[in-house]
Amino acid sequence: MEIIDKEKTANWLSMRGLLDSRGRLSLLELEQIGYYPIPVDSGRKTVISRTIASFFDTEAESLLWIDEYGIWQSCEDWNLFNGFRKSLGEESPLYEKPGHLFSRKDLASISSLLAMTLYFCCGAVIVKADKSLLIRISHDEILDIFIPKEATFPKEIIERIELVMDKEERTKET
Repeated sequence: MEIIDKEKTANWLSMRGLLDSRGRLSLLELEQIGYYPIPVDSGRKTVISRTIASFFDTEAESLLWIDEYGIWQSCEDWNLFNGFRKSLGEESPLYEKPGHLFSRKDLASISSLLAMTLYFCCGAVIVKADKSLLIRISHDEILDIFIPKEATFPKEIIERIELVMDKEERTKET
């Protein structure tokens, strides 16, 4: 895994047409295929993080960009988060290096970073280099799934996500 600074993160996303002129996430080329409230239970958040990480089980490079934090400060534990990043060899704070480039060999670490993102009500984007899958986690505890507009609907991804989501909460939202 390579933990990268804001500029390199922005360049990686821009090269794939995923940032607008103001540096914000642009999803114009993608279609939303799933919208899910994230369950409050930490055990289910752990399962969700593992499930999401498994969708990126490839040798090709992917990016986890943690872009929303400090919003629900009472939910955050930066000592835990920074300690985990130190175990990965990173000393810089998240605001300096918010990007995490990874491949198959890094899935356990990515799953842990995703879990902390969910536990701490942070926001993140996790995307494959070819843009075949993008998952947006909002600080408002919403998970959105996007694929290219012309792509075939990945039924197995939705089925696996729905196994760990609260069906009652989801039906209230739709």
